[in-house]
Amino acid sequence: MATATQTPIDEYLRTFYEPANEYIDGELRPKAMGTKKHGRLQARIAFLLEQRGLEAPSELTCKLSPTRYLIPDVAAAPHIADPYPTEPVLLCVEILTSEDRLSAAFAKCEMCHDWGVPYCWLFNSESRVAWEYHKSGEPEKRTTSDIIHAGDIQIPMQELLANI
Repeated sequence: MATATQTPIDEYLRTFYEPANEYIDGELRPKAMGTKKHGRLQARIAFLLEQRGLEAPSELTCKLSPTRYLIPDVAAAPHIADPYPTEPVLLCVEILTSEDRLSAAFAKCEMCHDWGVPYCWLFNSESRVAWEYHKSGEPEKRTTSDIIHAGDIQIPMQELLANI
């Protein structure tokens, strides 16, 4: 079985990666390249979260620990530290591409929950379904007729998926 090459943290922090790489305990994990639908949905989610009073940057590096850096498609909170958060945000959003595995996306949500993020959303822009995953809960599937929640934040799926 092949082992991943370990990358020192200082090298990760000073290197620009295209596509972006997340960093988990010395291992680089490239993010999948987004599609047009992925990008449109990512922009729509950020816009609707900002309409509800949150900061919602896309592709923001989040420092979970000295050896873990994740890059959610959208991170949202009432205030997000600059240049990147070192304290948990309210919500992390991932949008799946055809290259992504749902189990890996749920594992990423669990890392966010372990960091202290209370809410994660996963979206499949192709099938137009989502999963609402709250800390200490199980993922719950949402379809176009549902509303997706993150605490007091509520967005109808139809509004999120409009024109996607």
